[in-house]
Amino acid sequence: MLTIWVVVVAFAVWHWRHSTQPSAQTPDDNQTQTSAQAPSSDSQTVAANRSTAPSGSLEEKVRSLLAEKNSAKRHELLNAITAQVTDQNLRSTLDQLRTLGLQDKDLNRRLLQRWAENDHSAAAAWALQLPESGSPEDTARAEALKTIAVELADEDLKTAMDWAAKLPASDSKNAALLAIANEAVRTDPLVALQLAVDLPADAPRDQLVERAAMEWASKDATAAVDWGKQISDEKLRNQVLAAIAKAWSQSDPAAAATMASKELSGPMQANAVVEIVQRWAQKQPQAAANWVAQFPPGDIKRAATSQLASLGIAIK
Repeated sequence: MLTIWVVVVAFAVWHWRHSTQPSAQTPDDNQTQTSAQAPSSDSQTVAANRSTAPSGSLEEKVRSLLAEKNSAKRHELLNAITAQVTDQNLRSTLDQLRTLGLQDKDLNRRLLQRWAENDHSAAAAWALQLPESGSPEDTARAEALKTIAVELADEDLKTAMDWAAKLPASDSKNAALLAIANEAVRTDPLVALQLAVDLPADAPRDQLVERAAMEWASKDATAAVDWGKQISDEKLRNQVLAAIAKAWSQSDPAAAATMASKELSGPMQANAVVEIVQRWAQKQPQAAANWVAQFPPGDIKRAATSQLASLGIAIK
């Protein structure tokens, strides 16, 4: 009996000691607790993306775009905003942005490009109802027509030209024609030149003329010269022929220099001849020197001789 009592007491003591000690946590328990306390890396990434992603209304997103200076973040915002705008809401969105005074050229261009792809007539009608620029800062109409013009020219150059020709005379029409001409430079430089000569003279028009003339001359210099000689405006004619001469000098410097000396006049003639001689002398120094030597005395010969001397080439 005593023995039984001792066993009972011992068991009671053992049970009391173990029930008062903290239970051990298994590795799985620890892992569960840790993952419950700390978010996973995937959760952190999602949270980070949410914190940086544009939120709120379209107006808020566009305001963020206008304030953003970082080009990569601007690109992300542009993608997010344009993806949010459906094809059916392009007009209403452009109207809303204009009403709110939230004009971002990159965003407007993207939206108009999409609209012109789907319905260029509707896009053009919307652009034409914009007021003609009253100040250098208000270029919405010109920018809109340029965007539509480029989109049309990419698809079919003649369609774009026909469309632009019917636009009412204005600065924005000239902007559209210049955009089409720039698109035509590589595929049809003659068309680009034909469009350019009818545009008002300014720096963008002059740069276009030079590029188109040089592009044509690289393919058919003789035809380009024949066309350029027919331009009635002396300043523009000199500009076109000078550009042709420079491009022609890459393949036939003697012919280019001779043309420039005969067809050009004034400072543009001297500048073109000297530039051609300089390029020529780098490849065929003696031939360039011989050509300059037979040139009649005058300012051009002195300038060309001086250019050769700077390259260590003497005229005999």
